[in-house]
Amino acid sequence: MKVKILIILLLFTTSIFGQEPDATPPAKANARPEATPTPQPEPFDNATLKELTKCVSLNTEIGSIELEMFPGTAPITVRNFLNLTAIKAFDNTTFSRVVPKFVIQGGVLSTNKNITYEMSLRELRPLPDEPNLVRHVRGIVSMARGDEPNSAGTSFFILVDDAPYLDNKFAAFARVTKGMDLVDKINQAPVENEEPKNPVVVKNATVIDCDGVVDKDTATQTADQPAKINDLPRFGFRGKVKGVRESTSEIKGKKKDWKKADQHSIGESFSEFGDIGDYIKATFYDKEGAVTGVNTSESTIWGAGVGAKAKDFFKSVDGKILAQTHVERTSENEFSFTSYDEKMNLVRRGKTTTDENGRFLKQSYERFGKDEKTDGSFTTTFTYDAYGFMTSRIQVDGEGKRVFYNRFEYPELDDRANWVVRLIFDSEDSKRPVRIVRRKFEYYPD
Repeated sequence: MKVKILIILLLFTTSIFGQEPDATPPAKANARPEATPTPQPEPFDNATLKELTKCVSLNTEIGSIELEMFPGTAPITVRNFLNLTAIKAFDNTTFSRVVPKFVIQGGVLSTNKNITYEMSLRELRPLPDEPNLVRHVRGIVSMARGDEPNSAGTSFFILVDDAPYLDNKFAAFARVTKGMDLVDKINQAPVENEEPKNPVVVKNATVIDCDGVVDKDTATQTADQPAKINDLPRFGFRGKVKGVRESTSEIKGKKKDWKKADQHSIGESFSEFGDIGDYIKATFYDKEGAVTGVNTSESTIWGAGVGAKAKDFFKSVDGKILAQTHVERTSENEFSFTSYDEKMNLVRRGKTTTDENGRFLKQSYERFGKDEKTDGSFTTTFTYDAYGFMTSRIQVDGEGKRVFYNRFEYPELDDRANWVVRLIFDSEDSKRPVRIVRRKFEYYPD
């Protein structure tokens, strides 16, 4: 879903993951000039998120370690890891770095004594940083990299203990579901300067379907770790978040730099979200700090099964219900909804189709006017990028005529990879946004 620049502020030295074996062979006097590698098509290049929901078996000389991928939180990293597995890049490599009571690290392709020239080039391909909300706890698998942004490649590490200081800085993309005892065994073997005296060899790695069976040691992890964490939180957050939002828009017909556009609105909110990003409560304030409204959810259906119901309310400062929506899950990826005004007059009725992460894909509804007579039908479709940010929103009426079109770009993110600046365009090819939205957040502990 465009060009993005992720600036990740590193809070620790390069000695943590920056000291990786050099994959570049020594230069020779008569060596041929190094060519710029042209990426070749790989098996998972065009896989959907559902198709990326796989496990990987690392078949080592002491047994097998199985990893469950988290494509919802780290789709680029998972795609890269599955591709590397499928092209046999990890075969005959070793766990070349071991830090007792911390991590074991593998994936350095040059530890394969018979590495080919093509595979050595594959090792040099950089991978975009993909920090996310998955906590770095025991059993989590994350990408190793140097001290420069976007410097990950093929090397990964498996945690044998919790490391919260890595959260939101490294791309956690999987967890161990079987063989954690083998991870411990590798971690406890003799080492010298973080180099194992007898590195364990990965004889081969294979992509497999996950069977849903998880070793007890890795299933529990920590008390506050969700049992299944390979889904993006629905609203992008967990815990408590204070947000300030400012929206500016251009006045139509006047030649004006959008950066200097008149202020349209500014407000503040304090929101609470559950462990899977399910909305609990939000309180809204105006620019003077006065409460303007409260959104509450009577119950959540995002993690519930078919038939689950919920009610969302928007209330005034004195608690009066100004609007409400009743929602029911009718299938795994579909919800029906009915909206009412403060007098319980029918306003909208329709259904919403979502992806596996709860993001809206399509919403069709009827709008009702006075005496609850139909006032038209509409369908809105949504698209997203690999980070889960909406890239377009298009609405058509019952005759298929376009009602509105929005295209979104996100030039700035914060250190938790949540967008803080969004540009809104009103056509596919427009280069001048009609609105800019700025957000800033204060994050509170869960």
